[in-house]
Amino acid sequence: LVFKQIPIFIFAPLAGICADRFDRKMVMIFSAVLRSIFTCGLFFLTGDGASLILFLLFILTILTAFFEPSRNAAIPQLVEERE
Repeated sequence: LVFKQIPIFIFAPLAGICADRFDRKMVMIFSAVLRSIFTCGLFFLTGDGASLILFLLFILTILTAFFEPSRNAAIPQLVEERE
């Protein structure tokens, strides 16, 4: 639980800045591709890799912290206000 909450707490402000300053589409693509790569890395772990699993989950949470603000900021650009 700690490995899922601390990265969001630390990186959410930085992720919001990135969502505002950079192209949201590219931030979303970049973080989604990296998340898929690290998720595939979970499949290749064997044996006693508990610390590596926690590290990968930590990285995945950081990347999610960058994806979500960009996604939320992009929604108003896709639909009209009344929708």
